[in-house]
Amino acid sequence: MIFWKVWLLRGAARENIRFADAFWSAGSLESARKLTQAQPHSGLNRVFESGLQEFNQISDLKLSREQCIELLETNVSRSLDKAVKIETQSLQNFLGFLANTASTAPFVGLFGTVWGIMNSFINIGATGASNLGVVAPGIAEALIATAMGLFAAIPAALAYNTFAG
Repeated sequence: MIFWKVWLLRGAARENIRFADAFWSAGSLESARKLTQAQPHSGLNRVFESGLQEFNQISDLKLSREQCIELLETNVSRSLDKAVKIETQSLQNFLGFLANTASTAPFVGLFGTVWGIMNSFINIGATGASNLGVVAPGIAEALIATAMGLFAAIPAALAYNTFAG
């Protein structure tokens, strides 16, 4: 999951850089649109397309210059904000899973620890002895469960904090 997220974010960054280069090298909105159509997977391209679509719809209306400017300011801004939110949400997919893993895995490990210690006590009670051979299997279970919980939680917490910013 973490490696997939890193791959996804790096790919998005590359696509956005390509889009930005094409966009800023264009002389007009229409030439920018033509140049940027080669980057359909770029989040910036989808934001640009959303704003351009709104711009074109308003430009087709028969309004005074002042009305057109006012509509452009509000509607294009709203359209761009909405597109940015959609792109941001798509990049934040699975962050909840990482957060849940980071917060619950230690408790799963703790449950395994308690279970292993209980097995040690059960073995002591069943044999009437408390030597290493009786106690060790339960302690080993407990340590493995603790390690597995930490093994899942630590990378998930680091990844969540890295990706969430």
